[in-house]
Amino acid sequence: MKRNSSLWIKKSGQSIYFEGWGKEYYGFSVSKSHKDKVIEYIKNQKEHHRKLTFEEEMKQIFIELNIDWNDKVLT
Repeated sequence: MKRNSSLWIKKSGQSIYFEGWGKEYYGFSVSKSHKDKVIEYIKNQKEHHRKLTFEEEMKQIFIELNIDWNDKVLT
């Protein structure tokens, strides 16, 4: 899934900023109505992660989506 989605994103031209998945990644589907917000998030991701770690952000997303968080999710 990681490889195929990476190839699709690069070939589709949907995200000119996508260079490939990092060591840790997580996929979520997003409504098309949020497209601009997602693009801005990706463009500012390096700055964003200076304030909030990947793990802190994942916990926050899980809580917002009412998904049970387990510290082993990222291992």
